[in-house]
Amino acid sequence: MTKKPYQYLSFCICCIIVVFVTGSTSAQSFYGLVQDKNTITEVFYNPAFAISNDAYQVNVGGFSDVAGNNAYSVQKADFNSYNKINSTTARALWMNTDILGPAVSFKVKKKYSFAITTRARYLLNVDNLNNQVFKLINNNPKDSSIKYTLDNFAVSTQLFSELNLVYSGYIYQSEDYSLEAGVGVKVLMGVAAVGIGVPHADFHVYQDNTINHAHGSANVAFTPYANEWLSVGQPNNALNNGFNNSSLGLDIGAVYLYTPTNGVYENKEGYTFRLATSITDIGSINYTASSTTGSYTGNIDTFDASKINKSSARTYGQSIEQYVSDSIVKQTGLQKKFKVGLPTALRINADLKISSGLNTRAYINGSLLLNLRRPSGDKYASHYVTTFNVTPRYMYKQFGLGIPFTFNEYKQGYLGMVLYAGPFYIGSGSFGNYLVLKNITGADVYAGLSIRIKGKVKERGE
Repeated sequence: MTKKPYQYLSFCICCIIVVFVTGSTSAQSFYGLVQDKNTITEVFYNPAFAISNDAYQVNVGGFSDVAGNNAYSVQKADFNSYNKINSTTARALWMNTDILGPAVSFKVKKKYSFAITTRARYLLNVDNLNNQVFKLINNNPKDSSIKYTLDNFAVSTQLFSELNLVYSGYIYQSEDYSLEAGVGVKVLMGVAAVGIGVPHADFHVYQDNTINHAHGSANVAFTPYANEWLSVGQPNNALNNGFNNSSLGLDIGAVYLYTPTNGVYENKEGYTFRLATSITDIGSINYTASSTTGSYTGNIDTFDASKINKSSARTYGQSIEQYVSDSIVKQTGLQKKFKVGLPTALRINADLKISSGLNTRAYINGSLLLNLRRPSGDKYASHYVTTFNVTPRYMYKQFGLGIPFTFNEYKQGYLGMVLYAGPFYIGSGSFGNYLVLKNITGADVYAGLSIRIKGKVKERGE
């Protein structure tokens, strides 16, 4: 069967097709999950929350799966049916899966607050895909003089686990106010990673199976076994990497609490206002590179795409080797190691109590997740999507309901729901979209279990 030229435009586009087909229906944080007393789940996002009102807080486990894009929408009636979104902007895709392992916060000598947390994470980002190039996917190109361009196109994905060692203490404390700060050191163990970057490339395509005037450069990085992980759908093979890619990272954060007293009586209803800010995921992971990791250039006037010999190529790495042997690309540099940055972000969270009564409390919460990593064709890095969230929530004893409203940098809005039942929580930042909309561009779901062990410890803000 004769191959169409768009199938050979670049290795990068092939990778994008695989990404969209194999799993782009999952989001990046626990949207709307905020608690005023059970803060062990929030230690993952601000180490200052290691200071709690309890002797111990234990996170038994939890998970979050989040994804979105501005390229395709999925029909709710048939999740295998994809439609391209009409847009003139560059296309992007993001995905993040968190598995929160056992975690505990505790005090030493009733004064020093510590936390130990564990977590496994998978992150995927596709950024700066030119809209005209995107239109070539699954479409027959027409004869024209259009020059297709990729600028600063970037793909990064990594799978890793982390052990966080956290310390938090008071900077200032009075009857009505307190200021707390914390730091978390992350011990990172990388499993597998892939990075693709195109600083610049341009080309022409025609219906007669030719690609003309293709010029540009690309950076490609794989860890061992990542080829089979992406190419033939065997993710367990990535575990053979042996967790030999270790690095360190850092989280820093602070929490301000306003807890007004009532005359001579101590406030037993908790804080009235809480403001938390943190910078998380400072650092990167150094990965062992596969034999095809390095830099490549292409400078070809004309070639017949249908004559490319791919019969022996089983993985992406083998495809690259075949492209080199067919003189489609030229190898300009090899690497034995490559670095993938963590999704460094600034987080600001404000929680205001708007009413309280017998066994009831009502809050309004606002949070900003600001991405501090810029996607680049020269550097591999995972990143979050800048997101703003407002969540009103109502608590009755140990039960509660939150309704998160979320808006991101791609002008996409989501409506969700969070349910609290004692130590258990479950939620989705996009639950309302699924109920109302026919086509979905992103979705997320999360759940978990965390336990408070009160003990005889003087409570913070109570």
